[in-house]
Amino acid sequence: MWLLLLLAAAGATDGVAAGLDADSAGADGWTLPAPALLDIARRHNLGGCALTTIPKPPTCDEAGGCAGWTDLFAARAPFIIQHATDAWPASALWTREHLLRKHGAASLGQQVAGQAKLYESFGLNVQAGGGAGAGATLGEFIGAMRGGGNRSYLFDNSDDSVARRLLPEAGDFRALRELAQMDELTLSLAPSGVGFPLHTHGRSWIGLVAGQKLWAFYKPGQLPAEAEAMSVLHPLRWLESADGLSSIPPDRRPIFCLQKPGDLLFVPDYYYHWTLNLGEAVGFGAQRNDISASDAADLYGAWPGSGRASFKVAKHVAEGTLEPSGGDVARMLKAAALEEPWELPFSVQYAVTLLQQQGRGRGRARARKRGLKVLRDCGKRLLGLVKKKWASAQRVATPLAVLGVQLVQLGARTGLAKQLLRDAVAADGSLGFAWHHLALAEQASGALPEAVRAAEQAALLDGADGAAGALLAELRRA
Repeated sequence: MWLLLLLAAAGATDGVAAGLDADSAGADGWTLPAPALLDIARRHNLGGCALTTIPKPPTCDEAGGCAGWTDLFAARAPFIIQHATDAWPASALWTREHLLRKHGAASLGQQVAGQAKLYESFGLNVQAGGGAGAGATLGEFIGAMRGGGNRSYLFDNSDDSVARRLLPEAGDFRALRELAQMDELTLSLAPSGVGFPLHTHGRSWIGLVAGQKLWAFYKPGQLPAEAEAMSVLHPLRWLESADGLSSIPPDRRPIFCLQKPGDLLFVPDYYYHWTLNLGEAVGFGAQRNDISASDAADLYGAWPGSGRASFKVAKHVAEGTLEPSGGDVARMLKAAALEEPWELPFSVQYAVTLLQQQGRGRGRARARKRGLKVLRDCGKRLLGLVKKKWASAQRVATPLAVLGVQLVQLGARTGLAKQLLRDAVAADGSLGFAWHHLALAEQASGALPEAVRAAEQAALLDGADGAAGALLAELRRA
């Protein structure tokens, strides 16, 4: 089974991280939330929980009947169960001292130390600086969690991951895993003030053994336009920003819940959620990412306005694993892009589908024209984030480059591809792959001197003995 180790979430706080750690720690050694952080939560009246709350976990009978759990999962609404982790071995074992002493030397395996996704909801694997000193072992990571030195997260899905090492201490989750059909176990260990912007994925649950975690939720298909900032800005900055919570009318605001030690919180498939840690937080849970064709169709019917559901069904139809019922692939991808425009992959896939349409005549020409406009609008949206000061130019450079690369690889609209790639390298000149594809775009348009200059930069960054060097040699011969 693929194990997912999550050791903090959604990175750099753009200057809002100072003072998030209190001087005092609890009996378990984990830092308590700083007064300034608690004041922010109190000022926005975020100390309660508006979710369905169950005072104790349902029990399974000796024959294996777990009707209580089954009914909860079938409701398709987030819920919280109090005292659910009280009996877990981890609740007593996972003090800071214990993890450092017994597991501190454990390698974190495949790591992304010092990096963080910029836009969880944009989904283009944008990596941004931050989280210096995360370290290669669990002990180094824990040691760097304080003082603002480590504000990153790390995934580890290797065969010898620290998650496997800690699993026997965590507890017995077989009933939860089987009933909820979740295939990725998750260890969560995060600094205070760290969180994820608004995002969505398959169903998940997390039981908290230390710290507090503030959550916000929107139903699938019911995201207001004002939630765009929530999907981009760091959670703490979003709370305090003029474009944040105060900008959303009361009747369109998300549902909030403060999760406390002992609580288990469940998030249904494709429910949008947002998190912020109040104090250092430690938990364990699971997530489902493998959505079958039949489940995707079911979710599409349950959440007709959900871009994520439309996108997933479109993918299954395109792969031939699901019969089309809501229109062709392009139509469903268009619905996904319109329903959730800040989900950049939805728009990109819609554009690619249009640009790859076969046939001749006006129909194909119209499809290509629409596809190019979608990609152009994506570029404008990214640059708009910089204009609104929601992100730096450097942080949008990689997704801009990805848009340009898509066009180059499709052989479509060299002018637009060059524009996007030039914007990308102007924002971040260290993107070798962007320089490489800019050189290809310049070559395709006959601008050989510009192509050579771009290829020289690519070869300088990526090495003269690779693909960039070969392209440079070809251009020089020409």
